[in-house]
Amino acid sequence: MKAYKKETVEREFLDKTICDLCGEEGGHDWSRSCFKVSETIILLKEGERYPEAGWGTKIEIDICPKCFKTKLVPWFESQGMKVEEKEWSW
Repeated sequence: MKAYKKETVEREFLDKTICDLCGEEGGHDWSRSCFKVSETIILLKEGERYPEAGWGTKIEIDICPKCFKTKLVPWFESQGMKVEEKEWSW
């Protein structure tokens, strides 16, 4: 005989993204639309990577497109970096 029991499993999912600089709220990305794309990725990952496993630490910064363009890009340019906007498609 097999005895079964039911368990409630709690899971975590992304509800919204909040800009770490200005507090602007977005959905899964900053566009809040399923047809528009607006995402920013600022991430540092350090650790070990092998074919069978990997581990380490990461620093991930959530920044809205407005702060990216008006705060981060000017700072990079002030440090001597040339920032270029490029077209993309698929």
